[in-house]
Amino acid sequence: MPYGRILLVDEDASLRKLVIDRLEREGMECCGFSRFDDVVFKAASKADAMIVSAGVSGDLLAAVISRLDSIRSVPFIITVSESESRKLPCIFGADVHAVVTKPFDAADVAKMVSGLIKDDNAVPCIADRVRYDGLCVDISAYSVTVDGNEVELTPKEIELLFLLLTKPRHVFSKGELTSRVWGVVLHDSRTVAVHVNRIKKKIGRYASCIHTVWGVGYSFVPEK
Repeated sequence: MPYGRILLVDEDASLRKLVIDRLEREGMECCGFSRFDDVVFKAASKADAMIVSAGVSGDLLAAVISRLDSIRSVPFIITVSESESRKLPCIFGADVHAVVTKPFDAADVAKMVSGLIKDDNAVPCIADRVRYDGLCVDISAYSVTVDGNEVELTPKEIELLFLLLTKPRHVFSKGELTSRVWGVVLHDSRTVAVHVNRIKKKIGRYASCIHTVWGVGYSFVPEK
């Protein structure tokens, strides 16, 4: 019996078949579409995760994702070509869990999707709560507070921030972060960069504590 319903929207028929075949081999049920229409929006109400190509809806990508998210909160994976990467800023506010650049390995995407819909890929934790000054992340409650005020982060943003806080000053490579948070090593750094940028916009004065180590990854460095 399939353990997850996946909705795939991509204009490339051969790519759709490749991804669908891989997801079905992993035991998931997958429906593929070449464009957005009422049938897709109806199917989204029953999906556990979605893989959406940025090229399908053009400049309307953010609006499409917003409409889908209003139907049902569902994790998204956005796939983009190099030429479409300029569209990334318009989706920063959506509940996007990963951004993957084409061409990609269907097996990696399948592992990522599996991690989104199963509970056994949560960030391993040595404690339920980590704190630095007025910044507190409670992984058991999936909540983040800044100076006593709760701020809204997506589950993957919370897991990523929690991981950074568990080892202050430690430089996590992009591969280590994607492996621990998404359950698969991604060689495309955009997924981590998108999430880090969104986190920094939400945690106020603590944004400066998240350091980018160019060519390596990220670390959380407490201010002196």
